[in-house]
Amino acid sequence: MSEFDIKLYKYRLKYKKPIFMKGQWQDHRMGLILTYKIEKDSESIVDTNTIDKGLSKYYFTEFAPFLGLHEESIEGILNLKSKILSIAEKIVKKELVDLSVFPSSVRIGLELFQNEILTNHINPEKINEQLIHVAPLVHGSEKEVLEKVEDINNFKSVKSIKLKLGRQKLQDDIDLFNLVDFNLNKSIKIRADINRAWSYEDAILFSKKIIKSRVEYFEEPINDFNKLDDLFLETGMNYALDESIYEGLEINSFKYKYALIIKPNLLESLDLLNEFKYKKNKMIFSSAFESGILISKYLGLVEEFADLNDAQGLDTYSSLDQDVLKNRLLFKDYKISLSEIYQQSNFLNYSVLEEI
Repeated sequence: MSEFDIKLYKYRLKYKKPIFMKGQWQDHRMGLILTYKIEKDSESIVDTNTIDKGLSKYYFTEFAPFLGLHEESIEGILNLKSKILSIAEKIVKKELVDLSVFPSSVRIGLELFQNEILTNHINPEKINEQLIHVAPLVHGSEKEVLEKVEDINNFKSVKSIKLKLGRQKLQDDIDLFNLVDFNLNKSIKIRADINRAWSYEDAILFSKKIIKSRVEYFEEPINDFNKLDDLFLETGMNYALDESIYEGLEINSFKYKYALIIKPNLLESLDLLNEFKYKKNKMIFSSAFESGILISKYLGLVEEFADLNDAQGLDTYSSLDQDVLKNRLLFKDYKISLSEIYQQSNFLNYSVLEEI
């Protein structure tokens, strides 16, 4: 039996309402939580994910593959349980480990865990009140979109929204965009997420039917990534890379890219963030309905690697009806400070966890 108190839990969290993602309806989110309990008199590091609870402290991390994005599944990860726990113990011992053998969602979860053990990623003494802004996610039926826009208009702090397009006919996308444009406060920019659903010709036509100045950027709008720079030159509309990052394409070959959309648990390694930053790429962090554990970690990465003037794409968290955190993260007016993250990510909600 291990001398370290390392445990693995499974969660199944309900969505507030079913979501349509990657061609199918989903009504819940599943994932795994790794916890490490350390006695207070042991050598330890206090950070945003280390919890002081009586005589003990806790470290958390999460493995959250998303159906349609990741090749691995929860069941597949559970088959790796003994290997994961063995590697976690080595990380606690501060031994060198090879994480490349794991699928991306596990590898990134373990890297985040390792960073906290080794480098004191966020220390309470260094936490400040600087705000991180979040871009509201707008999707659904026309009625649902208008209700969301009406709500967003009540918050003066909102800088950008993320509007899901590409799921219907092009004319319907044009009509929906213009409807949002007409009803949304004029100070708010629109990010359109198309997921490569349009042809090059579709995107050209779309650009002629809207007010282009309202667009902050399109997330990979066309199905031929080789024409993204041509599209920018012809329309003047910014584009951001998403899928191309995780397919191993050479991102520096995209001359006119506006930003990189970073889904951390799809990366080969967090080391890529240092490379992206060194090459002066704008990074917008994005989530895929992960729990508050990973969202809190992503916010820590935002503070380190992103421009805090940019709103981050982490609003999928608001779609969860439940959370693994006892005290949910609160995006008041679609913003949050690092100190609030530290205060709100203190204890697990064991009522939604099943020990494996």
